[in-house]
Amino acid sequence: MHSKTVKGFVLGFSTALIIGGATLTVSAANGSFKDVVAGAWYENAVHWAQEKGIVKGYPDGTFKPNDTITRAELTKVVQNLASEGYIDADIPLEAVNGYGEPTITHEKFLAIKVGETTREELEKLFGQELKLKHLDAPEGDYYELSNPDGSINLRLDQDQAVIQKSYSFGHEIYINRYPQVTDENFNKLEDNMSFELVSAILGGEGVLTFEFLNDQKEIQQNYVWYGTDGSYIFMSFKQDGDGLSIIPGTMKRNDF
Repeated sequence: MHSKTVKGFVLGFSTALIIGGATLTVSAANGSFKDVVAGAWYENAVHWAQEKGIVKGYPDGTFKPNDTITRAELTKVVQNLASEGYIDADIPLEAVNGYGEPTITHEKFLAIKVGETTREELEKLFGQELKLKHLDAPEGDYYELSNPDGSINLRLDQDQAVIQKSYSFGHEIYINRYPQVTDENFNKLEDNMSFELVSAILGGEGVLTFEFLNDQKEIQQNYVWYGTDGSYIFMSFKQDGDGLSIIPGTMKRNDF
């Protein structure tokens, strides 16, 4: 990149960010800012950064290319660069209790895509290097990440992609409960029923706790619905078009 363009790109950061909760407004159908002059030495750099999601404008459709950058804005730009993968952050933004300590949450568990997420992506997500728990050759590596909020177990294949994941609740188990988990509603469930219909019958979506690739390379997902009476219903689902449907014989109701 030409040195002058680089300078323009850096200067363009000055007002490229969302400040104080303001939201991005694109000023024109082509995504250009109304105050970025055509032919200006910084024009291409600004448009490139906007297209890549690294910089954002103001609600009125302006970019304010000549405003002074603040330290807060520059920090946000660097964070955007890291989140978009343009730079590699040595210290993960989400790490807690010092570098290398993972934050285990159900939200991060859901962010892991079976058959897609790689070991490198996992280490960025959890803010630490994955340490081998044990090896079941030739099936792949097995990892366990734990803290008081729960634990996540992962199996990676020889290509270092996730092929199996499971989540064990910590304290969170007590807040994901639905009073509709009863014998009466359980008896309404049938094999091959869709996930959406099950959710309507039981009240609220179940909690995903296990997901894996079967021998046919199809994704299976295990969900649990909890009840206020200390009961739960467990079901395994398979991909069915754009949705999920119950795998026959996997419906179970238990009492704690």
